[in-house]
Amino acid sequence: MFTTRVLGTIALATFAGSACGSSTQPDRDIAIRTSATEYTRAANTAAAVAYTIVNDGTAALRITNSCGDDASPAVERRSGTRWDVYGGGGCLGIFPVGAVVVQPGATRHGTAAIADAGVYRLVVATDRGQIASASITIR
Repeated sequence: MFTTRVLGTIALATFAGSACGSSTQPDRDIAIRTSATEYTRAANTAAAVAYTIVNDGTAALRITNSCGDDASPAVERRSGTRWDVYGGGGCLGIFPVGAVVVQPGATRHGTAAIADAGVYRLVVATDRGQIASASITIR
């Protein structure tokens, strides 16, 4: 059963496949979509960014940064012209680490928590390379 884990600013492991400053071009058949492009945080709380990983292609997609049965996207923050790892993408040692398969036509849902104002994106590592969401703004 797919469960949602909230990824916060404290990550126990860093997204190993992330390349700071690189551009990530998603495959046109796969995408990470967020529920909005702008979020406003309440005082002393994180913004809950709901996301969906979509596979509209004809082949299965293997998400290689996963935690148990969940995809575990890294959260990257824009810093000038580059993207820096902010958090997420990690997994507690009590959960198995491995690949999550998203079959053609299927989706995976989750929520990422982002506590600081800024411009961000969600990134997953797959067998087809990295896939990034569109930019999201946290106020």
